[in-house]
Amino acid sequence: MRTRPPRQRSSRAYHVDHRWIAAAHEASHYVAYHVNGGQNLAATIRPTATGGWRGGVTGDIEDDDFIDAVCTLAGAIGARLLTGYPGLDGSNDLTEAARMARRSGRGLRAARGEAQRLVRTNQTAIARAAARLYRDRHIGGGAG
Repeated sequence: MRTRPPRQRSSRAYHVDHRWIAAAHEASHYVAYHVNGGQNLAATIRPTATGGWRGGVTGDIEDDDFIDAVCTLAGAIGARLLTGYPGLDGSNDLTEAARMARRSGRGLRAARGEAQRLVRTNQTAIARAAARLYRDRHIGGGAG
């Protein structure tokens, strides 16, 4: 089930909404960390000088390499599920997730499988969080 961002007028027949992709990507990280016990979480997106969108998630999370790898992979998996695009332009998420998964001793395959399960199970929450993040550019606690 792909969800759509709020309607926008466009003269182009095909338009990739980078803001929606970034919102879906960061919302997926946000929900993944929340499900795994993260506290004081906040997600933000902002435009870049080149016309794209970037974002991040902050908060208090358990120091566990495997959980970090899962939550890092959830960003691309959730964005692809919601938008068709992983939202990895300019991101080092995959490199970081592989490093953390290797350090955890459980490996990237296990982390990817857990991230896919987490995203499927929490798809509705991710879609809602993405819509709020798209609209407000910030969700959760802390300053934006």
